[in-house]
Amino acid sequence: MKKYTVIKPENYTKEHLAYIDQFKDSMTFLTHQTDLMCLLKDVNCRSIIGSDVSAKTFGFKTGRDFAGKLIADFPCESIASHAAQIIKQEQELINTCDVSKNSEVLCVFEYCDGLKARVANKRLFHHKQSAAILGIVGTATNVQLRDFINIVPTYILRFGVLGSIESMKHEVNIQGALLNEYEQEICFLFLLGWNFQQVTEFMDVFRPKDTPRTTDTIVKKKNYICHKLGLTNTNLKNLCEYLFSIGFHKKMPESFYSRMIGSKILN
Repeated sequence: MKKYTVIKPENYTKEHLAYIDQFKDSMTFLTHQTDLMCLLKDVNCRSIIGSDVSAKTFGFKTGRDFAGKLIADFPCESIASHAAQIIKQEQELINTCDVSKNSEVLCVFEYCDGLKARVANKRLFHHKQSAAILGIVGTATNVQLRDFINIVPTYILRFGVLGSIESMKHEVNIQGALLNEYEQEICFLFLLGWNFQQVTEFMDVFRPKDTPRTTDTIVKKKNYICHKLGLTNTNLKNLCEYLFSIGFHKKMPESFYSRMIGSKILN
């Protein structure tokens, strides 16, 4: 098996530059023919070119606007704020020097077109004739939200795909009543159709206590929330109907939301 060497941009040969230009031409052609999301970077994780679809997703006008940009320079703040995480993953792939290897990464961010889940397939961009690794190229496809919200798996089944899911503030004011983060979490899980036992078991893992909760603990918290919201009927169905009517399901507790956002390697 041929051994490949990582080549820095300052050490590109004329042959390498011609090969990159050829890729750029192909990218330009594909941009006009397809909706392909694609991005080419050098081994320093600095962008060389991207497709126009990728550009709009990350806040640029055209794919050529990527040239010379690091992830931290992207106009899309959600992506830029996770630059270190993404670069670490890409550098690990580059350091393998294995051109047969690819990396599938689940990317959940507030892109310029809303909160979306995308699977990026990343592989080494290599020049076979000189056994040189010149960078990394990634393509991405959209995935349904239900395929990535593992912390709230029944969300989409109940409410359908939303264009964007917002993050709640640490305290939510509902007609004068403040719900803290813990109360938001319980309400959100109730909206998913979870029963008291499921919520109890989940919260014991998510927010462990010295003494395990009982279902009665969650029932009492539900009653407390109902009184807080001014609901005379403390029936769980009544609480869920009320929360749905005020659009509570369109926002996610920050504690859940923050765990979803980021870049996670699938293989």
